[in-house]
Amino acid sequence: MIISIKLVSKINICLISGDDSFSKEEYIEEIKSGFDELNKGINYLVFDKENINLLEEELSTYSMFSSKRLILVKVPKSTKKTQEQSEEGDSSDNVGQWYTDSLEEKLLNSSDDDTIVFVEEGTSKGKMHNFFNKNGIVVTFDKEKPAGTQNWLVKYCKDQGFMISNSDASYLLSVCGTDKQNIHNELTKLFNYSENNVIKKEDIEKLCIKTTEAIIFDLTDGIGQKNRKYALQKLDDLIGQKEPIQKILVMITRHFKNLLLTKECINTGKSVEKSLNLKSYPAMKYSSQCKNFSIQELCQIFEKLAKLDVESKTYGADIKIGIQKIIME
Repeated sequence: MIISIKLVSKINICLISGDDSFSKEEYIEEIKSGFDELNKGINYLVFDKENINLLEEELSTYSMFSSKRLILVKVPKSTKKTQEQSEEGDSSDNVGQWYTDSLEEKLLNSSDDDTIVFVEEGTSKGKMHNFFNKNGIVVTFDKEKPAGTQNWLVKYCKDQGFMISNSDASYLLSVCGTDKQNIHNELTKLFNYSENNVIKKEDIEKLCIKTTEAIIFDLTDGIGQKNRKYALQKLDDLIGQKEPIQKILVMITRHFKNLLLTKECINTGKSVEKSLNLKSYPAMKYSSQCKNFSIQELCQIFEKLAKLDVESKTYGADIKIGIQKIIME
């Protein structure tokens, strides 16, 4: 996570950017906590793609109900495209044209009682970002690396009055992924279920919804242990998650490629984590799984999956039946 704050004369206008949506929402809640009371439509105004064209008019209006207002602007996605086009000399009109020079002037001249917060998806590099970087506060939240997310997870649990070991935190990330909003949702269930305020691996196994990647690990376990019924069930679980069958094939193929690379790392004494750029738990899982296969077996499975991919695109081969056949073999 990167947070950059530049203090200037107009500290009541702010741009929040980055791809860590959970941390961005936390920061917005922190801003809200600075107000005694917020009433939507009175001293708390929200603008998005539906009413964004009314923003400039609102900034010209004096509030009759409350002296202190919070104005939250959810930047429409198309705005970033427009900004990039304008930098490249493209003056074509679209929805993003609501962001004008006169709007910037009104932001600079806005009342000191108004706190105006713009929130964008990702991080733009256009006119709007340049304006806030020069005249306001810019706060950027980027997704952390897995190790940072694990540290955040352990601290978040502790702040909520719960304990989780580093190994169980790593397991939770392997099951739920590293998206903080998804982790938060799963932790809410665990907090309500756990005994003695301690989150354990068995609780995670019972309650948490596995990501596609986690199910693929299970499927591969079944193949490696020659448990065809279990592997076929996990394939059905993947399909049940509404993942496109082509995507499932690509992910399984990539998984066996990583198993093959892991096998080579172990044989040559290289670090699996560093060579494959993995966090500790998946690296451990790959290392454990590849013991169930010889290099020749991994090569054969990888080649069959790659061949199935080509045949599905060239001859329309049924991918589900093809994967089932590979599992049965």
